[in-house]
Amino acid sequence: MKKTFIVDNSPQAFGFHVDNGVPIKSFYNDPLDNELIKLMKFLDEIREVDDVRTLIKSRFKLRERIENIKVNNKV
Repeated sequence: MKKTFIVDNSPQAFGFHVDNGVPIKSFYNDPLDNELIKLMKFLDEIREVDDVRTLIKSRFKLRERIENIKVNNKV
C-alpha cells in the first residue's frame, strides 16, 4: 500500500484506505473539468516519495476531516 493511491471524487472509494486517498471535485458532465491538471504538481511530488501515505496524510488531512465530521454530527 505504500506505493498505491486512489484518486476519486467520492470519499467512499477509499474509505478503508483513507491514507491512500486523493480527493478531487466531481467532474461529471463538466466540459471544463481540470482536476487532473490541478493534481500535476502533486503527482510529480508523490512519485518521489517512499511511502505515498505520508504525503497524502500531510496534504489532505482526511483523518482530521473525518474526525471533525464525527464530532460535529456526534457520530
